[in-house]
Amino acid sequence: MDLLQYHNDHLIQKALLVLDQYYSFNADLFEKAFNVQLLVTEESSGVYNTVKTMQHHLDLYLSNRPNPSCLESAKAALTSLTKLCYVDNESTEPHAINQVIIINSGMILG
Repeated sequence: MDLLQYHNDHLIQKALLVLDQYYSFNADLFEKAFNVQLLVTEESSGVYNTVKTMQHHLDLYLSNRPNPSCLESAKAALTSLTKLCYVDNESTEPHAINQVIIINSGMILG
């Protein structure tokens, strides 16, 4: 802030740029810290790893010109992803934690 008292426009502009970068970095850091998702159980970690693997495979399947084999693989991955959204295969009760993990992975929009 002391540099802002000078009459050198270039010096003032650079000082403001440094201040902006410093506070933007801190704001970004706090925003990311606020959005952290802590996986505390082995099951949650497994779901996260499964979702990331599926996301990678879906990106590969759909990045090129889809052929029937790729479409079947993508369909199987999406079916598996859907099953993760429920407590068990027979239930219609949603599994809220798994759904949050899937949404926070960026694969789908909530």
